Amino acid sequence: MSIENKIESSEELVRWIDGKLGGLKLPSNIRSRIAAGCLDIALEHQKAIITLVQSKLYSSAFALLRTNFESHVRGLWFLHCASEADIERFKKKGHIGRQFKDLISDIEKIEAFSNGALSKAHKQSWSSLNDFAHSGKKQIAMRNKEFSIAPNYVEKDISTILEFGNTTSILSAIALAELSKKQHLANEIYNKGHLFWADT
Repeated sequence: MSIENKIESSEELVRWIDGKLGGLKLPSNIRSRIAAGCLDIALEHQKAIITLVQSKLYSSAFALLRTNFESHVRGLWFLHCASEADIERFKKKGHIGRQFKDLISDIEKIEAFSNGALSKAHKQSWSSLNDFAHSGKKQIAMRNKEFSIAPNYVEKDISTILEFGNTTSILSAIALAELSKKQHLANEIYNKGHLFWADT
């Protein structure tokens, strides 16, 4: 699939998700509000990644991948794992006081996440995500051509970041649907995800 088609497909996905989540009623307790805020940020980051790729601002698109993934994982952790003390600490101090890998470990103790997909994604991508976010070796290499400093990204890499963000969007949308107690909607988004992944 060409990058143009991949962008088109990604745009269609986020429009579809927006249509499904629009007007969704969520619980008003503080845990749900924090979790939903994180998950919604993950969805917004993917829209930004698509926009940046369309504009050929690839370095910025790559840099957003880490925060996209982090927002999704934090949303799941606040929703399923955070203690009341964790919630209070975040409200007062603005941080969790836990390492990111520990959040994933907590989440994967829950049966629905026990397949290890999050820890696998973390293990395979974290070094690269940090590199992209902090102008590391890989990010700098992608800005060097033989005789100039300019974007030098291959289509496969651009395709990969769109797929990564699309996956995070689908999973964040499922979590929001479940938070709203709309299991039928969560199932519909899950099925859409399977069709989407099969096409890409």
